Amino acid sequence: MRTLIDTFNKFVIKEGSNNIKDIIKSFVTSNIGEKYSKHDCKSVTRAFVKWASENNIKTEVINLAPPSAEFIKNNPKFKGKSGSGDGHIMPIVNGNTIDFTVRQFGVNKPFEEPLVTPLSNLESVYSEFGYYTDAPNWFLGGKSFWKGPLNNIPNDIFNQDFGDEIL
Repeated sequence: MRTLIDTFNKFVIKEGSNNIKDIIKSFVTSNIGEKYSKHDCKSVTRAFVKWASENNIKTEVINLAPPSAEFIKNNPKFKGKSGSGDGHIMPIVNGNTIDFTVRQFGVNKPFEEPLVTPLSNLESVYSEFGYYTDAPNWFLGGKSFWKGPLNNIPNDIFNQDFGDEIL
């Protein structure tokens, strides 16, 4: 039986990742990276996008629909802060997601060594946590994710104002 770590090792960027590794190292050692190292996915993503913009690094974000109620019932360890399963957001750079907060899923990866996953493998990796399950109509167009620039996220995705002091 394949473990979560086996899954990650299979899909994590291994070659040609120096640019991503350099970007990650620069962010986590920056003042803003250090400030947000213990925050949730939304706060870290906003901090990273702000930092990346200041450093002329093109970014997008991907927001995943919450796991289904059935998945949470069968896997209560993924119930999240809400207790009923939460959405997840992370930045995208050069076609790869950078998940600084994957530790919230019980994965032993510190902030300084985030999970980097090519977009083409995202569904395979994150279905392990209940994303991409039986709730495909969460976003308009029948999708289980929203992808685009952070400043274009519709407020109704979060049912709240997405802005804060970072933006």
